[in-house]
Amino acid sequence: MASAHPNSPDGPNGPTPPARYARELEVAVAAAREAAALLAAEFAREDGPRGHDDKCPADDEAEELVRRLLTAAFPDHGLVAEEDPAQDRPPGPGGGGHAWVIDPNDGTKYFRQGRRGAAVSIGLLRDGLPVLGVVLAHTAPTGGEDLFTWAEGAGPLRRNGEPVPAAPARGGLRAGDVVLTSAAAQGWPLLNAVLLDPARFVPCVSIAYRLALVAAGEAAGTHSLQPLDGHDVAAGHALLRGAGLVLLALEGGEVRYQPAGRTFVGPVV
Repeated sequence: MASAHPNSPDGPNGPTPPARYARELEVAVAAAREAAALLAAEFAREDGPRGHDDKCPADDEAEELVRRLLTAAFPDHGLVAEEDPAQDRPPGPGGGGHAWVIDPNDGTKYFRQGRRGAAVSIGLLRDGLPVLGVVLAHTAPTGGEDLFTWAEGAGPLRRNGEPVPAAPARGGLRAGDVVLTSAAAQGWPLLNAVLLDPARFVPCVSIAYRLALVAAGEAAGTHSLQPLDGHDVAAGHALLRGAGLVLLALEGGEVRYQPAGRTFVGPVV
């Protein structure tokens, strides 16, 4: 009896089971891409993005699009999203404790100012544990899109479809290291340079994108001294898990989330 070809979907013991969360990842990426197209078009408006301060109507439009696609595909999953808390819902009886956590446009304030690097952030929690992350910088600083994906049991962390090599174990900051900071750090260049010595700091407008870049090895670390919510970091936290890294609360200990509903996270590193 001939053995199965090594690249065949059928192994020696029969069909290979599908990767866990493969469908969730596929749908989340599709939703992120649709939201990203909407937001990129908003960014390119002749008069700039609509709204004021850190509010933009396109954020609501992108969130509704993502919410609709995820709910249609996974009606028993819970869902928490930044812009419209009234539509939050807990996991249903068939949801297995899963809840989507969404920030449709992380970095709106700077997005409205015409700065690149805001990102769609879609995370999936299982009983409060981040098990899937999709972060898509729709107007990346390098131009075009920058997509990061990972799901538990669905293969390695990927950046724009390519697997990201695991980062080597290390400790502490070294000369030449980059630490990603909020855009506000530009207003305090000497203070940040001293605090992060011997590393250098590079501002980036979205905490979700900063976490994704750290997961992909683009930087040695990042932090936020501003209080955060779960929707700000859950997707990026999942990407860090895929890279073998952790997201810590500033007082110590890995960030934890409510199994359902909103989570106040606070500052992180």
